[in-house]
Amino acid sequence: MMDRERMAMKNAEASVRMEGYRITPKMREQCQRVLSGKITVSQLLKQYKQKRENV
Repeated sequence: MMDRERMAMKNAEASVRMEGYRITPKMREQCQRVLSGKITVSQLLKQYKQKRENV
């Protein structure tokens, strides 16, 4: 992960913590996949939707 991406992750995590939530290792990994271009936000959201519909 590049310095810019690392800083973006730290800022996003700080923002989430200020809202009273916590970041799981899985969330961190998913964000890293998006930042590295391995998956788009749209694709990730589709995966969430599919998992939710299958529950």
